[in-house]
Amino acid sequence: MLNVNMEYMALVFILFSFLMDSGGDFGLRLVGLTVMSILIFKNLIKGKFFKKIIINHEATALYFVMCLSFFPGLIVSFINGVDIFDSVKWFVSFYFAILILILFLDFEIKKIIDATILAGVFYGLAQLIILLLLFVDSELVLSATGYLQSNARGWIVFKDTFGVTHPYVYLQSTLSIVPIAVLALHHGKLNSFFFLALILMLAQSRFGIFILVIFSCSFYLKSRVIDLMFISLVYCIPLFMLLLVFYVVAADYNPMLYIETSGMDVRVGHLLSIAKNEDALKILFGFGPGSLYFTVGVDDFVDNIEVSQLEYIRKYGIVGLIMFFPPLYFLLKKLYSDKGSRLLVMSICSMFFVALSNPVLISMTFSWLLAAVLYSLYENSDNEVAMQSLL
Repeated sequence: MLNVNMEYMALVFILFSFLMDSGGDFGLRLVGLTVMSILIFKNLIKGKFFKKIIINHEATALYFVMCLSFFPGLIVSFINGVDIFDSVKWFVSFYFAILILILFLDFEIKKIIDATILAGVFYGLAQLIILLLLFVDSELVLSATGYLQSNARGWIVFKDTFGVTHPYVYLQSTLSIVPIAVLALHHGKLNSFFFLALILMLAQSRFGIFILVIFSCSFYLKSRVIDLMFISLVYCIPLFMLLLVFYVVAADYNPMLYIETSGMDVRVGHLLSIAKNEDALKILFGFGPGSLYFTVGVDDFVDNIEVSQLEYIRKYGIVGLIMFFPPLYFLLKKLYSDKGSRLLVMSICSMFFVALSNPVLISMTFSWLLAAVLYSLYENSDNEVAMQSLL
């Protein structure tokens, strides 16, 4: 029993390390990857990958196509002389889904979801502790603010509320709380759901709260039509963004005339700048991961932007879009139709919407949830019983 509990807590810690140290700056993610490697090695030695599950070939093929979607853009980067490390770092986390799948073999799907929610709660607690410390240590405020902003890991901002000046903390993984909160709601963990919602409110993430409210309403409506609409938007939204790029190219709009300051204006500036730099080759295969381009959105050269779907089109083009988003749609549709499970499907859909404001679509957290989807689709006697309790 102790061994099982230790492995369960190791599972919690691994995801916590991905959330808390998403950029890998603190060394915590490296520790998490080391623990994950040990557990995966143990599973492979025991041969569990071949004994415990029967692979769903359709789901595996869809994931494989998604894996290949990065290669056309990678070739473009290679031709343009972009450093291989600067290219690969933008999509390597996606391939971890298959390793995380092997990690999951010691657990039934219910335990995996419990661990995911608990890791999210621990991350929320860590963010809350940081916020509370800022009220008592002014030196910590200065050092933390400088570090977060200089390393693009979040920010600390002071605001006045009813004449009282107070800080709020927004970390790089703050919006990753949304899909975990959706998972908690569907899984009946209401205390965890309300705590994570509170963390979003304390971080003053209006977009995150908005997405969480939408998916909370859909949960209580229990409408198959609404659920399928959310799933369909997984490929409809990137397609719409692609059409916007074509429109701006055709209109021959000069992005240098567009200089604004609000969050939405910055994103529109990104779109206009991408369209201005497009040509036939870039439209097909993208600029390539790791490539730089000038955007009026921030008036600087950047290699990544906040809108994940638009950034995917920029890096990997139409070919990458076709190879990534439709397979993701079919994976989610298959889980929803074959297993009747809403919780993982709606969790990933919520993360897809979060990605409209934060570059979380290709991340270790997304790979974690995707691995849970694959694991749910694989034939597994333990899973079949567990899945029924989650319907």
